[in-house]
Amino acid sequence: MRSPRTSGTSSGSILIELSIAIAVFAISITALAGLIFSRQQYAATMRNYRQDLFSAVSDLEKMRDGDSAAGTLDAINPCLNQAHTTEGSVSFSIFLADIASATSLGSDCEGSYFPLTITSTSPQPKILSIPLLGIGTALDAVNNTLFISQNIKNASTLTIYKNTNGFISSVSDLALSLPISKLDAVKNFVYLAATGPHDQFQVVDVQDTLHPQLQASLTLPGVAGEYPGATSISYYNKKVYVGTHRTAGREFHIYDVSSAVPAWLGSIELNHNINAIAIREPYAFLATSGNTKDLIILDISDPKSIKQISSLSLTDTEDCLLYT
Repeated sequence: MRSPRTSGTSSGSILIELSIAIAVFAISITALAGLIFSRQQYAATMRNYRQDLFSAVSDLEKMRDGDSAAGTLDAINPCLNQAHTTEGSVSFSIFLADIASATSLGSDCEGSYFPLTITSTSPQPKILSIPLLGIGTALDAVNNTLFISQNIKNASTLTIYKNTNGFISSVSDLALSLPISKLDAVKNFVYLAATGPHDQFQVVDVQDTLHPQLQASLTLPGVAGEYPGATSISYYNKKVYVGTHRTAGREFHIYDVSSAVPAWLGSIELNHNINAIAIREPYAFLATSGNTKDLIILDISDPKSIKQISSLSLTDTEDCLLYT
């Protein structure tokens, strides 16, 4: 028989254990309720995020299909746009490329991104300076490769630079017999406009950037007079367009460069210096000299029968030199 003291102790222990169990249960219920609430809140947040994400992606798809009202679209160059959209907590900024335009430009779509600035640890960017032996006349960048022409006396040098992790170095030089006025680089070739009475259109094969080769050197047909040199050049959709100084012959020429040997297709006389060329088939837009017709628009759908369809005369007497 147990004593009253022992029995009381046992009852007290049971009460204490029961109180502890109730307290633990209550804490567990509270923690569980907090956990359920947190998970519900998290689930709601994720649902909202997924909905915002879905809406943002939908906006970008609309912008890709031409709906500019779905967000903000900034033109980087003729074949690359930057799209911005914000939906709730989600913001996106991506690049949208026009593959057809990039192909027509010979992959010369990202040229504007060749880094002529290098970010350093200082707050201000470090400006990259490239020393030249002669006078730099033209440059273009394709596939992380930079092409610069520089004239030295009555000749020229095409210099090729490579960008490797922000470090830019010269990889090769090609000596040319005539001064170069302009160039246009595409994936495997560099097209050159040269001054002088002959060989105004030159093609350099740069598939091997360590060993560039002069592939073709062609004299523009029907060009004569005191200033027969080429002053501008542009590649578009397997054709090269060459402009000359105002001359006794024809100042605008079209070549087919789909094969190894360029084929002359046609030309037109404009009686102006052709300072720059932009092509958006079936039209050619020419920046020219003179007091009238500073901008000339040509229909080039038939290279054998090029037609001038419009022109624009700017104020004052300055030449039209460059446009995008």
